[in-house]
Amino acid sequence: MNLARVIGPIADIVVDDSVAKLKLDVARISLEQAAELINHLALEIPDEDSRIRFKKAMIPILHKVKP
Repeated sequence: MNLARVIGPIADIVVDDSVAKLKLDVARISLEQAAELINHLALEIPDEDSRIRFKKAMIPILHKVKP
């Protein structure tokens, strides 16, 4: 949802592509992989301020990922 707020409805495709590119299993994603995915997704946000806000919004979600 956070990414869709910034880049719109294409966010689902971007997430799917990023997961595939990074070869992640979303059912078993580690904290490190989640952080890598967030950084990868953030690169799709052209505006730097929006990119920073996206990353900050994702921090609480990272804390929910089991190490």
